[in-house]
Amino acid sequence: MSDEAGDIALAGSLAFSELAAVIDELTPHLEYLWIESPGTAQLIKMSSDVVLEQCDAGRAFGANVEVRWQRHDQRVATMVTTSGPTPTQVFPHTLNVAQGCSIERVSYLLLGEQGEGDTVWHAPGIPSPLHYPVQSPARRVRLDAIVYRGVSTGDIVATRYTGLRGDQS
Repeated sequence: MSDEAGDIALAGSLAFSELAAVIDELTPHLEYLWIESPGTAQLIKMSSDVVLEQCDAGRAFGANVEVRWQRHDQRVATMVTTSGPTPTQVFPHTLNVAQGCSIERVSYLLLGEQGEGDTVWHAPGIPSPLHYPVQSPARRVRLDAIVYRGVSTGDIVATRYTGLRGDQS
């Protein structure tokens, strides 16, 4: 693993075992895991207990690197976006995402509010409580990200999730 990459994206179609190796190698730099399966979506602290083959899509992310994937039959379309560590896995496509792009730090307010004394978040129209891996109390939760936007077009070229935090506002 290389520790200094600049802002690059690596992409390719991997076997689940290759994806698992990439995530395992980058685990010291990954804090959170967003996983999707039919009828399920979870945002949790990074965990080695997750069986990737049972997930249709996901994102593992930390302050400097994100690994995202989408199942396609028995393989997974995978992209690693990083401003720091890079995996040793060879990817067929490498893009310098910072070249010709502005880099914007953004945050997205996630659904739900936490009432006083609650340990979960509630959102109108969602019957089940929401769970976020942030310290309570936090009235709201923010997902931090970096957006790479083309300077000449203003189009979003890539995004990279960087963290999750409680927000009292």
